Amino acid sequence: LVVIGNGAFSAPSDTSALNAFAFSLRPTPEQIAAAYRASDKCRQHPRIMANQSDFDRIIDEYESNSGMKNLRKIILEDADWLLDMPVQEYKIDKSSELLGTARSMAGKINTLAMAYRLTGEAKYAERTWAEIKSAAEFPDWYPQGHLCPAEMAYAVATGYDWIYDALTDEQRGIIEEAM
Repeated sequence: LVVIGNGAFSAPSDTSALNAFAFSLRPTPEQIAAAYRASDKCRQHPRIMANQSDFDRIIDEYESNSGMKNLRKIILEDADWLLDMPVQEYKIDKSSELLGTARSMAGKINTLAMAYRLTGEAKYAERTWAEIKSAAEFPDWYPQGHLCPAEMAYAVATGYDWIYDALTDEQRGIIEEAM
């Protein structure tokens, strides 16, 4: 339990009301989905971790902030290096999991999609799509492990969101089916 406030907090002796609220009075997944679909947010991209105004602020910031300028340079250098690397392949690691592959995929997609958001250059969106397409074509995301599918979903969802405007309807459909 996290309590944020200016005053002192005294834990109640009877926590049944708190438990009822925390565990019983939550909206159903269907109610959450319906409320989200009814909002404008479901039609806005990007929206995972940052929205367009956040990216605009980052872009404005590196004009006057040497630290941000250096960070942008590093991101773009890494993204340019990834452009020449092979697309991630399905590879079970030594512990018989896909976790290494999933984390590598997440790093590649985040870097390439960030480079696209910072520059608007199609080469970064195209390569992000190549990585996402590779993940979508994997035979599975290793559902036996809990982290592997979660890491893959994180990578693919972030890439989808951040390059959404560069994707075709067909590409979006492939990603949505993979998720």
